[in-house]
Amino acid sequence: ADKGALGRTGSVPGAYEAVRTLPGCDVLDRRGALKHVYGHTHCNQVHSSGGMMVAGMGMDGCGDYGFPVFDTTGGRVRVL
Repeated sequence: ADKGALGRTGSVPGAYEAVRTLPGCDVLDRRGALKHVYGHTHCNQVHSSGGMMVAGMGMDGCGDYGFPVFDTTGGRVRVL
């Protein structure tokens, strides 16, 4: 697999593992404030790193239907 600029495979969890060690991002990660959301599969899944894989919209499979909604008002980020 292509390891790219991050020195890991091109997966979102792999990128998260690299980014969480960067100056500034490491502080956010220790506070539990560094998150990642990606897709797609037919079922919603929480990744072991705390991120979320969201189901494709309108796809057949386990019956999950999901899409992320982010609220960035008030100087904060909330995943609804």
